[in-house]
Amino acid sequence: AAALALAARFQQALEGTLNQMNNGNFRGEDEAQTVEVNINGHQWLTGVRINEGLIKELGAELVGVRINEALQL
Repeated sequence: AAALALAARFQQALEGTLNQMNNGNFRGEDEAQTVEVNINGHQWLTGVRINEGLIKELGAELVGVRINEALQL
């Protein structure tokens, strides 16, 4: 009986993880809130928002750093 209960809890946890992977959507921002990224439950990048003029202001390299910062969710 204990083994069956443990197997049922494991199956529920696995189903929850699979559901989150298939339906999850997560958003992250850099500290300055100038870059926003969206990733799905499979950790695929699905969207990037960069404040207007930021690349011209900071340069592509620093904006790339901010994108990576936002991805640290």
